[in-house]
Amino acid sequence: MKIKRIIIFSFFSILVLWSFSTNKSIAKDVQDEIHDKEKALSKEVDFASDAIAKFYNNRDLGEKNNLESYFSKDVLKLMNYKIKYNNLKSKELDNYYYRYEVTVKPVEVEKWKQDGNIFNFKLQVITKFTYSKSDEISGNSLVLEFTVFKDKEGNLKITRCYQSIHSEVNEAKFYDMLSKNEDVDKWLNENFEEAKKDLEKSKDYFGLDFYRIIAVFD
Repeated sequence: MKIKRIIIFSFFSILVLWSFSTNKSIAKDVQDEIHDKEKALSKEVDFASDAIAKFYNNRDLGEKNNLESYFSKDVLKLMNYKIKYNNLKSKELDNYYYRYEVTVKPVEVEKWKQDGNIFNFKLQVITKFTYSKSDEISGNSLVLEFTVFKDKEGNLKITRCYQSIHSEVNEAKFYDMLSKNEDVDKWLNENFEEAKKDLEKSKDYFGLDFYRIIAVFD
C-alpha cells in the first residue's frame, strides 16, 4: 500500500511539473511572438507613434507640425477636423492646456497583423496636463487603431487612424463614407457647424463649470 501511494504521488508530481513546464513554454512562445511582431513592425509603429504625438501637440498646444507626410489625404481631413474642433473649444471656453505631456505605447501586440505592404496595429495614447483655469493634474488615455501602407519605394502613409470611443465626430461613419467614395468634406463641414452650435448652447447652460465637465469626458 505504501509503495502504491509513493507511485501515485510520484505520478501526480510528474503531472504538476509537466503542466508547469508546458505553461512556462507557452508563455515563452507568446512572449517570443510579441517580441517578433514588435521587431517586424518597429519601423511602422515608430512612424505612427511620431505622427500621433505631433498631431496631439498640434491639437492641444497649437503647434504647427507638418502632418501631410504622415497621413493620407483623406485621413488628414479627419485629423485636421479634430484640431479645428479643439481650437474652437479652447477659444470659446478661454481655457488651454499647460504642463502638457503625451506618451504613446504599443498595446495588444499579439493582434498586430501584416498583409503584404499593409500593417495593422493598436497604440495607446496617454496625455497628462493641467488646464489654465485649474491647478489639478488631469489625464486621458485611449487606444487608436492604425493601418499603415508602405509603397514600392518604402514610403509610409497612415491610411486609417480610428478612435472607437468618444471622438469629436462619428469616425465609423467617416471611414464608411470613405469606402463608398462619398463626400466627406461636406459631411465634416456640416458636423463642424453643428458642433459650434452645440458648444455654444452647452457653454451657456453650464457656465463656468462647463470646462471641468468637458475634461471628465475628453
